[in-house]
Amino acid sequence: MEDKILQIMEYAKMNSGQFAHAIGVSQGAMSNYVNKGRTPSGEVLVSILNNFPDINPDWLMLGKGEMLRKTGAPSPAPRPTDGTYDLFSAPSAPVVKPEIPTEGTKTHEFRKEIDVKTTVNSVQPIVQEIVTPRETPTRKIDRIMVFYSNQTHESFVPEK
Repeated sequence: MEDKILQIMEYAKMNSGQFAHAIGVSQGAMSNYVNKGRTPSGEVLVSILNNFPDINPDWLMLGKGEMLRKTGAPSPAPRPTDGTYDLFSAPSAPVVKPEIPTEGTKTHEFRKEIDVKTTVNSVQPIVQEIVTPRETPTRKIDRIMVFYSNQTHESFVPEK
């Protein structure tokens, strides 16, 4: 698996830190996959496939076929996982402007208004409770018994 990850990193022109960030794992985990031969979890493999759609899943998971999918159009660049991916600048379907109702046009509202009740937190007075320990009667030693490993015992009684 480490060879496949290295091939994907080379294909994406990324170092291990960049690749780890792109698929959402720590650099330590990445080091385990590449240097120590640990097998990534299914979640990590799915993240690789989601972030690098050119990669053939059969090749990555089963070792069958070519590394890249056979498609005519190049796939988009991997999406960054740090929230910098701009959803609105990505190529998408043409924008359809909704009709703005004017006076005289009938509109249908499908929304349901929900009454939200807000609670007011009132200030509670501070209750101070003083805890006093219970008085226990003084205890005196009545006797001490010592048990030995040879199944014998001795009993010691203090002098009064």
